[in-house]
Amino acid sequence: MNLIKLVKIPAHDTMEKEMFDKRVFSKKITDILISIGIVGIFFAFMLSRYTFTLQSDDAQMRAIASGAFTGHPDGHLVFMKYILGAFISSLYKVFPEYNCYGIFFFGLIACVMVLYCTYFLEERFYFQAMLFGTAFIIIVIPLILELNFTYSAVIVGSLSLFYQIIDNYNSKKNKVIFVLSLWLCYCIRYEVFFMMLPFLLLDVVYKAILHTSDRKVFMKELVKPYLYVFILLLITVIVEKTAYSSEDWRKFIEYNNNRTQVIDYSDWPGYAENQDMYLKYGIDENKYELLDYSRLSISGVDMENLMNDVVKVLKQRKTMQEIKNNLVTACYQMYNGFFGKEYSLVNIIIVALLSACLVFGLINNHSKYYIWKIILSYIGYLLMWFALVYAGRPIFRVCVSLQIVIFMFLCSEFIINWKVAAQCVDTTTGLKIFYIGVTVFLLFNVLNIANDKSVDHKRIINDQTTISKYCEKYNNSVYLVHGSEYAFTQDNSLKNVSMSNNVIYPGGWITNSPLFKEQIRNHGIEDIFCDLINADNVYYIDKNEKQCDIILKYYNSMEKECMYKAIDAVGDNYQILEPLKVYQFSYVK
Repeated sequence: MNLIKLVKIPAHDTMEKEMFDKRVFSKKITDILISIGIVGIFFAFMLSRYTFTLQSDDAQMRAIASGAFTGHPDGHLVFMKYILGAFISSLYKVFPEYNCYGIFFFGLIACVMVLYCTYFLEERFYFQAMLFGTAFIIIVIPLILELNFTYSAVIVGSLSLFYQIIDNYNSKKNKVIFVLSLWLCYCIRYEVFFMMLPFLLLDVVYKAILHTSDRKVFMKELVKPYLYVFILLLITVIVEKTAYSSEDWRKFIEYNNNRTQVIDYSDWPGYAENQDMYLKYGIDENKYELLDYSRLSISGVDMENLMNDVVKVLKQRKTMQEIKNNLVTACYQMYNGFFGKEYSLVNIIIVALLSACLVFGLINNHSKYYIWKIILSYIGYLLMWFALVYAGRPIFRVCVSLQIVIFMFLCSEFIINWKVAAQCVDTTTGLKIFYIGVTVFLLFNVLNIANDKSVDHKRIINDQTTISKYCEKYNNSVYLVHGSEYAFTQDNSLKNVSMSNNVIYPGGWITNSPLFKEQIRNHGIEDIFCDLINADNVYYIDKNEKQCDIILKYYNSMEKECMYKAIDAVGDNYQILEPLKVYQFSYVK
């Protein structure tokens, strides 16, 4: 019979331990409350000083989720995973009057900032907190003025990168944060997730090399969070496949992927050299001009199969000589873009962090593996940027997202090395003053940039509101508004601002989707171009007559002699710099 020896813990030791635990818990709560207060003050300042907007893709997704698009909230946001879209749309069912889309992303970014702030308070890294906070604000201020889903994905996903590099997901709470932030990054925009993955894996490989003695234990602990992420991703993919399993949605997803290849990455192949392909679908030169300008579904044209053939033509065009020419062009474009005013400020910060990390590596006598880790991270950054340029997709928000990824990678390395490096030099006062001076200067410039953007946002919101109010006055009519910045922008206030119920925005990625077909049916539209001349209550709104001329050529090429006339104007020189005109099409008698 085995005897279990009981060891009695002295009562005073137990009481001391309980008091210590209470003090630690109380300190954590205090740090969290202070962090919430700091972030709250920051957002209060932003809300009082600047105007926020949702533009383009986000405004369309908000319109779908809120029900402004079809009349009922829907989770099919296309660019965001359905599991997240369903959650946001369900919020609108409970709080229909509020801007749940904007509030959700505001809250998500605020939570990320609170977690960053809490980490620095817990570690008592006040100087590092000031540098990190300033640099983070420098990059984030211009981004959160537009709650773009791409920016939101990279800000949320950066938290997982930060936690992994600083080895701060050893507790259950931190593991949960790591897993959720990486999974949410995937759900919001999966391209950002795959952009971040190489940097995460680089850190995993580096740490696996260092842990030679306990590598199995280390890898076991490291793999666990990734296993949870993989399970969540698997569930997300299954839900996504189920949500888009209908024939209509499958056709649209294929069409939209092809549309992205044509419009975002390349352009429509020329008419003269591809005349046979276009004529196969009944597209003459006039129809081609309309297609190239408006991205609309032209009457009687099988857009899905046309896009398929266009993508095939674009792939066949890639000869060896064209690849060489594209490489040279990409190098030139990357050089100009990399040092352009849009990206240069953040690139300077990134190079400064890179230099600091390399110096820290030398001061701390790090192994050669650490130096290579830092160098490879920057090489990977440059290669990714070049790949974006070569693929024809140097879109501002995508490149900025890549900048944030490498910034967080190097910033995390800077933080974990600073404390050790500071002990290896006689004094760091001068270095601190230098860093403070540089960051304050950069912050001042970014606040001015944000102010200019905010002023522009106010003008755009005025314009969109003017159009909505005009159309609402004539709610028995249907207005087709050309897909410009006025069409998609919505005020990002607390209250929900829905689109005018009698307005259709043709063009863009949502066209040809089941949601768009449902919307035009709700307006009694069978075919946009036919109803534009057949129905007395259907009007076209655009900036000038040039676009109307393109539509008129299309009608006349079909032997439908038509005319148009401007019957009204929307806005004035204060609200809309180029007043929009309301046009009516009709047959020539």
